[in-house]
Amino acid sequence: IFRNGYLFTVDVWKSGSIMLKISDDGKSYTEVWRNLQFDPQQGDVIVLGDRMYGSGNDGKKIMCVDWNTGKEMYSDSVRSELINMISAENLLYSYELRGDFKLLKPTENGFEKLGSFKIKGGTNLHCSHPVIKNKKLYVRHDNSLFVYDIAK
Repeated sequence: IFRNGYLFTVDVWKSGSIMLKISDDGKSYTEVWRNLQFDPQQGDVIVLGDRMYGSGNDGKKIMCVDWNTGKEMYSDSVRSELINMISAENLLYSYELRGDFKLLKPTENGFEKLGSFKIKGGTNLHCSHPVIKNKKLYVRHDNSLFVYDIAK
């Protein structure tokens, strides 16, 4: 993710996540921070204001990390597996490896769980990246495409 001269990147195999400050000429960089626990394995990171949301601890929890410092602000205590995330209207949609979907509202100090459901059918693990368009949530699993109306 590139924003205001800073580049956030993930290297789950070696160094977790890293924030780099790119020089004005684009020819060099300096490391700003590194967080070994914040390691969104699918690359799904949501930025809302100065907070980033994604998976951590080898995909076993959902974390909120400060954009400027890389420090964990809080995390979801519910055990999760390899999370794909998407956001709409400041809400987080978390899609997990076993097909569980959670709707989370980030708060100052935690996540408020607004609902959940399970994608059924299929035989394989759930690894697709969901899409939101025109207040509809699209989820592909195996040979099926599921569409959910998420309008309020």
